[in-house]
Amino acid sequence: MTSPSRALFEGTRQAARQASCLVVIALVAGCSSHPATSGLDAQAPNDGNVPDVGTGGQRGTEGDGGSVDAPLDVADAGPDATSDDGMAPAVDSSADHDPGPGAETWAPRDVLAQRMSSFFWNRADVDPQVAAAVQAATSADDLSTLAGVMLTDPRARDGVAAFFTWWLRLADLATSPKDDPDGIFTADVRASMQREAPAFGTSVILDGDARYETLMTAPYTFMDATLAQHYGVAGVTGSEMRQVAYGTPARIGLLGEASVLARFAGNTNPTWPPRRFWLIRQTVLCRRGLSSAVPINTSAFTISPDEPLRGQLDDLTAPTSPVNCHACHVIVNPVGYAFLKFNTFGQYWDDGPAGPFDDQPGTLPAGVFFDQDLTFADQPDLLRQLQALPEARECFAWIVLNFAVSRPSSSDPTSFASALEPSLPPLATAFQASDGDIRQLMAGVVRTPGFLQTTAPVTTDAATPGP
Repeated sequence: MTSPSRALFEGTRQAARQASCLVVIALVAGCSSHPATSGLDAQAPNDGNVPDVGTGGQRGTEGDGGSVDAPLDVADAGPDATSDDGMAPAVDSSADHDPGPGAETWAPRDVLAQRMSSFFWNRADVDPQVAAAVQAATSADDLSTLAGVMLTDPRARDGVAAFFTWWLRLADLATSPKDDPDGIFTADVRASMQREAPAFGTSVILDGDARYETLMTAPYTFMDATLAQHYGVAGVTGSEMRQVAYGTPARIGLLGEASVLARFAGNTNPTWPPRRFWLIRQTVLCRRGLSSAVPINTSAFTISPDEPLRGQLDDLTAPTSPVNCHACHVIVNPVGYAFLKFNTFGQYWDDGPAGPFDDQPGTLPAGVFFDQDLTFADQPDLLRQLQALPEARECFAWIVLNFAVSRPSSSDPTSFASALEPSLPPLATAFQASDGDIRQLMAGVVRTPGFLQTTAPVTTDAATPGP
């Protein structure tokens, strides 16, 4: 039976060969009319700089038969072939197809090859086959086809993992200060947390349906034994990250993960609520501004064993009620309160020191972020509504585009350069039209003027060296 990864690789390879017989396909199949017997050759070993996000025998992992280095047993699929998992053809031949910037306007080919290697594989140097393919490309379609091939290579797991580590600033977890008299946030917990979101994201994008909705609303995450103990989940052993159901409707998707919630939290318990608003603003909405006009002393916010939750909320609201604060906190506070049930370590407090932490409903009023009020019943309802908004998907496309082109030192969208903004509208429109297909988004990024015409190479210490 043909595996989805093999069908995808063969369809992509055939589309590229019939379009221009790219060098990468020549190296795979000798530019013949017969199926190739191997993919991009050397699988680079992980040198430890990128977290090992193995997912227990899923596609692209050892022993599953889905490696591109395994013999392919499928017939020629033709230029319009789709994979078994429904991924669209690598090259769009429709009449209104935008061919992208002409090759004569591109950045130097060595810059593009390094950018492809960094984006898709998190490699600082360039595989010779990728370099040759980029050198031979004559259209944006050629590079988009190459992107599809690179996403089927096992090295793509390192690239996707690096994106989530950068996007969510998970390296900070190693040193984030916490008030931790009970020794909850140990070095082992911190290390496991740094692997959680990369493992989850890699599984969704490379092993699953690659949908943004799944990324944001899935009822599971990835845990090892250490992280499972932190969650209070039984039955998980060993150091391998594996898919585990949350087991509670209180958590969904990427932003329900303990690691993400711990990263976007203060050092006190409960955390200062606006920290969780910044999580939403920076990862889902990409909105600029909303900086505090007056510094606020957050050390005053403590849990009193004798005060009920409503009193706690009133105490937290009072310092942000002056007119110079309220204009922003009218939207900051409802989001922050929706996350109060998660402590500074990302653990769920169904019964905190001040009593039950009930789900907090709220309304984000029109005129700040949205044209209409957005009313939610609880934190999961807020996340479900936000992920469906075009603004959220545009934000995600903007973040991926910046990671791919330059990988800024900060993943805060307010720090991104404006030079890439002209590339965003068509990219975001295509992402929305694909029903939030992240693999298609990644392949589409390489067709943008921002990716093809930016001459500065990617400069990052995060990428691993090649073999």
